[in-house]
Amino acid sequence: MDEIEQRKAEVVSFLKKYKNKLIYLVFAVIAWFGYYIRTQNLGILNWKYIPDVDSYIFLRLAKYIAEHGKLMIVDTMRYFPIGFDSMGEFRILSYAMAYLYKFLAFLDSIHLYPYPGPVTIEHSAILYPPIAFVIALVFFFLFVRKIFNTKVALLSSFLLTIIPAFLYRTMAGVSDKEAFATIFMFASLYFYASIIKAEDNKWKVIHGILCGLSTGIMGLVWGGINFMFLTLACYMLIMLFFNRASTFDMIGHCIAIILTMLLMIIGNPETYYIRLFFVFVTSAIALFSVLACGVHYFLLNIDTFKIKEKIKDKYPLGVATMGLSLCVAFLGMTFILGPEGILRQMNQIFTNLVEPFGTTRWALTVAESNQPYFINWVGDMGWIYISLFFAGSVLLFYKNVINLKEKFWLTVAYTTFILMFSMSRYKPGSIFDGVSTLSHVTYIGSLVAFAALIILGYVSLYRKNKNIDEVFNLNPVSVLIFAYFFFNIIGARSAIRLFYTFAPATAILAAYFIIWIFFEYKFEDSNVKYGVFAILLLLLLMPINLCSVQDCRGIIVSYSSNSINSAKYMGPSYNPQWQAAGNWAQNNTPENAIFAHWWDYGYWVQSGFNRATVTDGGNLFYPLNYFMGRHFLTATSEEEALKFFINHNVTHALIVSDEIGKYPAFSSIGADKNNDRYSWISTFALNPEQTRETRNETVMIYTGGSALDDDFIFQDKIYPALSTGVIGFAIPYYKETVLKDNNSEETVIFEQPSAFLYYQNQQIQVPMNCIYFDNKEYNFEGEGLGGCLRITPVIQSNQMDPLGALMYLSKDVYDSLFTKLYLFGRESENFKLAYSDESGMPIAIYNGRIIGPIKIWEVHYPNNITKDLEYQKYLSNEGMAQAYQDIVAEGVTKVIR
Repeated sequence: MDEIEQRKAEVVSFLKKYKNKLIYLVFAVIAWFGYYIRTQNLGILNWKYIPDVDSYIFLRLAKYIAEHGKLMIVDTMRYFPIGFDSMGEFRILSYAMAYLYKFLAFLDSIHLYPYPGPVTIEHSAILYPPIAFVIALVFFFLFVRKIFNTKVALLSSFLLTIIPAFLYRTMAGVSDKEAFATIFMFASLYFYASIIKAEDNKWKVIHGILCGLSTGIMGLVWGGINFMFLTLACYMLIMLFFNRASTFDMIGHCIAIILTMLLMIIGNPETYYIRLFFVFVTSAIALFSVLACGVHYFLLNIDTFKIKEKIKDKYPLGVATMGLSLCVAFLGMTFILGPEGILRQMNQIFTNLVEPFGTTRWALTVAESNQPYFINWVGDMGWIYISLFFAGSVLLFYKNVINLKEKFWLTVAYTTFILMFSMSRYKPGSIFDGVSTLSHVTYIGSLVAFAALIILGYVSLYRKNKNIDEVFNLNPVSVLIFAYFFFNIIGARSAIRLFYTFAPATAILAAYFIIWIFFEYKFEDSNVKYGVFAILLLLLLMPINLCSVQDCRGIIVSYSSNSINSAKYMGPSYNPQWQAAGNWAQNNTPENAIFAHWWDYGYWVQSGFNRATVTDGGNLFYPLNYFMGRHFLTATSEEEALKFFINHNVTHALIVSDEIGKYPAFSSIGADKNNDRYSWISTFALNPEQTRETRNETVMIYTGGSALDDDFIFQDKIYPALSTGVIGFAIPYYKETVLKDNNSEETVIFEQPSAFLYYQNQQIQVPMNCIYFDNKEYNFEGEGLGGCLRITPVIQSNQMDPLGALMYLSKDVYDSLFTKLYLFGRESENFKLAYSDESGMPIAIYNGRIIGPIKIWEVHYPNNITKDLEYQKYLSNEGMAQAYQDIVAEGVTKVIR
């Protein structure tokens, strides 16, 4: 026994002696594992292509810097012929990637580069995100250790490393803004926490400067700066309200906010200017926190006007700070913005909470900006993990009010608030669908009610006990975490893409709760203690999935496995089909060619084709998306498209199969106020069980679901749009043997098809007048439902059925240039097909997914097509702003009719 005790003592002594080194070793292993996960796809990227379409803009700019030594003043490959001159938001990251390339090339030159050479700029674009992840993780670890302890910091770092929500934006090749900006987001949080924790006032100032520099750089790179503005401002306002901010805490805060804005103005003067920070809600709130610090210091700390004692007898000093600050802010903002501007700001705050990315057709058609539901949280993170971080949030709140008699009821109130606030947009079709009045009342009402409870409760307690501040256990770093968590909940409720910023806050709180259970909570019964430990370990480490429907493995096992598997197959978005088209374009089109297409593919064409485009994923000029949707893809004539194209000197037009699924998006954006062009393409599957055969013909039945996009009148009865369902189609045909080149061939002869409509619990069958099959259009006379049925082959398990499905093209879709050129392949003197891979990639439904060719046309202009002088006025930054106003006001521009 003595020997065992001696060995135990030696182990303990060793751990104490090398504690810091062991901590850093564990962290290094976590960081390595994160890097390992994020580089699992290096093989399929082939050191040449990257997974994310938006990242191609940074790859192209970094390549330009590497070749020319500096960034161009105007990017003429974008929004031709306007160009793009606001390079500020792209400058820092593009230069960082270019210099990373030089560093990697240096390592290669001295044979220290760990990957196959020679190093190219693509190597930099591919490796930058996982490298940025490791650097960001260092600051994240330092931040969490600063506010909690080493155990929480290590566990939260590990959770952040493996959580799928934080994977994509830090994957190899996803060289967009987020990974780089995350470094400075965590650095900013770390330096701000250092302001709070520093005992020496000198260090509070220094950390304020470092925080301002970090946040400013983040703001120059990424729009996520809004989270930092709100988090830091909310923290300081809460501390001022409870009179817990020291003078140098306020100084550090003000330095951080002001330096951030100055750096953004200096670094990107094309975008940022002083008045802008007063207009934007998030930056205006940050400025308000600076104002509140000034009011608190001059009126209360140094008692400039000798009113402190008078106020102190009636109200808490923090409440007085807020009241006076609001009055000053209201007067100042009224002077700057006017009364109407104040009302707009208040309305904007509500809109930002309810519809943060807007309700316009431009916003609603961007998938990653769609608002998720709470069940999407569950699908992405799982109930176990959600329960852990919510529990961590409640525990943290409880510890902050532990000295109050009302601690239990306040914690219940907080728990109720956070659950109602998070779950008010629970799932579609429920009473909490995010758009109903009840959802809005629950969402906004829970916030208002909880805030009112805290404010009124604090004032009430103060009147009973003027020394309430001495018993109210408000931990400053906990307030910072609460602010960070709260605004990230809003973000995660606002847009799918903001799950990325939500992940760090959840990792901190989940780790905090787990560590508290294992190391801090005092169990009275050892059996209960080890039982809880066992359950928690199973929830974290269960290696076997015992559920048939969902993943029931431990969250650490599940997250690690899912992240590794996702990373392995995260290949290039610019796939072989696009690569072949790009090679053709580089070899067969002039270097000054201008491509027109839907905006999604702009960065690929600019980078892969090395050709200029009219639109791209930056979406700087929304009117161009409107023009492209209206006057090209849904244009009703070639002349309409040519009148638009000639103003941009378009030489080539490009359409891909993705447009079939995106028809609702571009037809919505291209529609007028009455949605004249809005429509969709629905797919109906052949139903062999309902198909009828007679001696003379076969009637194929296709089933599915859609709705009419326009009112339809048949036999003097109106079938209204959207209310009338399209539930199927019948296509009769017979086979006929014909003699061709002395050989007998069996050919299919179609008879007039019909559609099955469903309205007011009644089904009717109406004739249709068009079928398109095997590159041939069949038209039928007589009254019927407009549009056409495009019979489409189905490929399933390496078997093809040429009649397996059909696409229902309503009259609006049938009349569009998209259908004429792409779906029907009509020949044209004005649009001459120059490239198509249809022979290897025909339009078909492959394992449930629509596939099809990339088609590129050369655009030729007849003599009667000339540039529109009215449209030419739009071809500038100011002109595009006017075009936007015209579209919003008129619903359709007055040009290109």
